[in-house]
Amino acid sequence: MKRLFFLILLGLASICTFAQTNTFPASGNVGIGTLYPHSALDMIGGIHSTGMIGNNGAYFNVIKIPALDSSPNYFYMDTNIPANDVPAPQIQITGYAYANSNKAVKLTLGWYYYQGNFYWSQYQSDLGYAKPWRIRLGKYTKSGADYIRIEIANIGNYWANYTVSATDRADLYGYYEGWTYSEGEMPTSTTAQVIEVPQQSNVVVDGKLSVGTAVQAQTLTVNGSTSLLESTHGYYYGFGQPNYDEYNTMGSMYSLAGLALSHGLKPSSSANALTYSFPTMSRSAIVLGDGFSSGGIKFYTKPNSNETVGNTFVEAPRMVVTDDGKVGIGTTTPSSPLTVNGDIKLENINAAQLITYASFSETYSGQSTILGNNIRAGVGINTVKRHVNGVDNGSYLALNYANGITFHTGVNSPQGVEISQWDNERLRITQNGNVGIGTTNPTEKLSVNGKIRAQEIRVETSGWPDYVFDDDYQHATLTELEEFIKLNRHLPDVPSAKVVAENGIELGEMNKLLLKKIEELTLHLIEKDKELRLNQQKLSKIELEQQQMKDLLQDIVKKIKDKN
Repeated sequence: MKRLFFLILLGLASICTFAQTNTFPASGNVGIGTLYPHSALDMIGGIHSTGMIGNNGAYFNVIKIPALDSSPNYFYMDTNIPANDVPAPQIQITGYAYANSNKAVKLTLGWYYYQGNFYWSQYQSDLGYAKPWRIRLGKYTKSGADYIRIEIANIGNYWANYTVSATDRADLYGYYEGWTYSEGEMPTSTTAQVIEVPQQSNVVVDGKLSVGTAVQAQTLTVNGSTSLLESTHGYYYGFGQPNYDEYNTMGSMYSLAGLALSHGLKPSSSANALTYSFPTMSRSAIVLGDGFSSGGIKFYTKPNSNETVGNTFVEAPRMVVTDDGKVGIGTTTPSSPLTVNGDIKLENINAAQLITYASFSETYSGQSTILGNNIRAGVGINTVKRHVNGVDNGSYLALNYANGITFHTGVNSPQGVEISQWDNERLRITQNGNVGIGTTNPTEKLSVNGKIRAQEIRVETSGWPDYVFDDDYQHATLTELEEFIKLNRHLPDVPSAKVVAENGIELGEMNKLLLKKIEELTLHLIEKDKELRLNQQKLSKIELEQQQMKDLLQDIVKKIKDKN
């Protein structure tokens, strides 16, 4: 009580002493150093009282700064807080900012000064309040000792009823005694140890927060649309410590024309780009659009890797879906509804279908399409290679724009070594429909270079030689044949051995020719049979006549014997 009474007397004495410069207007406000106080107590200059000034609940010592015009926009306070390693108090700053939209200002500062450097421990602007454009900490020297200097700036705003107070300690009398403030920026000669307050505000909500609704269904409930404004790294939600360990992010790209859902990545400060958001992990992202006129959907992945947070992610997308609905895998410019740049492998072991060895590929410039087992197209013009197993033989079918369809088996070249597409060819179907077995140049519908074994071969032909049996058909006599054979050493109409060796024979035509010769031979046999039967009849008649003559002769001889 004695101390409080002393303070009151000291205050009254001060008021009486400085009545020429201080005022007590009818409003009840007290002005110290000003004729027009704007609050219960307004002062210009230093605070030299050891008692309570203003009313801040249970806390002592409140500094109130009179309204500042939009210029100079800065003021700084020289405190009595030592710039040493002793913990400093938290400072609360309240006020009112007049700008395009008038807002109250309320924020809490916390820092510590350690071994010559400032470190922020807290910077909190309460939800719904504005914040200054810039707050800086520095130090100044007084009586050979270093003390804290605080600068507050807000470009384009007017300040009124600006209040600075301590929020965490009530026993720091000496810290507030003798504070002064000045308009303008801190002198450059005393700001060597300056750090700037980050522009984002940290908001702490203990409990549920509702925006646009009184219903608090979840920890955060929003009734209406939301906007994220963060000009450095696009506009996004980050899940993790901001700008460092955001494992997952979701938000708009920097250009506002793309939406990204990312793992290990986040929107970049460059248009339509992503940056790494965590040093070591795998990466994946889905980006919807990258401009108002085009974009589609892009899918990105990258295996686990060590990266510098903030570096640009430059990997190409694994898959894209264009605006017109085309899907590209391994390419960003699909030309068909589905375009794949690379191998396609289908596996379905449960259904007893395992497509591992099978391949469907295209040779260089599309000259051939290869359907193979343990064979795929090479990178050279019309080359292939074994691509799965270096032990198992390969086989394939090639569709070639010039040579038709070729069949190949028994490919045993080393795995991965490219060989000519035409090696190990067993059968070919040319573009004109000829089939060659054992030959690459079939001149007939079926050309076989080798033996043929079959249970039956049916040849369809016309002009079957039944005309040989016509009454008017004239065939060579045996005598004429004899003369022809003596001269040509083969039958008439039958190709010679030399011709057969050079050109082969046509089975249909040869069968017709052989049948014709058989039919002509048959006619010759019939003729000879007729001649033979006629001669036989003549011989039988002669034999009969001879027997009759023999019998007659024997009868004559007997009669002669009987007479004698």
